[in-house]
Amino acid sequence: MPVDSSFTSVYRARVNHNVDVSNSRERKARDVSYFEGTLTAKNLTTGDEESFDWPITIDENGKAKSEKTVTVFPGTYDFTLVVTKGSQQYTSVLTSELIEDEGEYRLNMDLIPIAGETVVNIDSIKNLSRLRLEFPPEEFVNIAAPQIGLVIDGVETVYEISKESGLAEVILNL
Repeated sequence: MPVDSSFTSVYRARVNHNVDVSNSRERKARDVSYFEGTLTAKNLTTGDEESFDWPITIDENGKAKSEKTVTVFPGTYDFTLVVTKGSQQYTSVLTSELIEDEGEYRLNMDLIPIAGETVVNIDSIKNLSRLRLEFPPEEFVNIAAPQIGLVIDGVETVYEISKESGLAEVILNL
């Protein structure tokens, strides 16, 4: 079972007196495109839970890719994915996904950045709050890299906003 991932928002920087976020193209060029991750699959019928190492890479177009597949028994599952790059984490949760007997099943997971205290335990992801901001995409026609800043405990964290959807989502770990 492969996982197709995409990012709803992309972490750009924590802003303080030593960080300049004015040139996001240079920052993108320096970003490493490899994320370490963990995928958990919990069978809701049996209660069995399995965890898998789940690395993600980002291609030159910004699309997240996973080259890994696993086999699970047919059933209804909750899936949780947490990926980490440095101190920044992203997560995605799918609940009550029905896996049929035959064929390949592909999970489509939107990775959402975790704001606040990061390096969270994968078991606590479902208990975190989600902040979703949606803007009309036409507002970004003349903006090369739309961004939004979120201030938590006096520290601003900057995230990119999707130009195509106008969407920015963040999981809050406060």
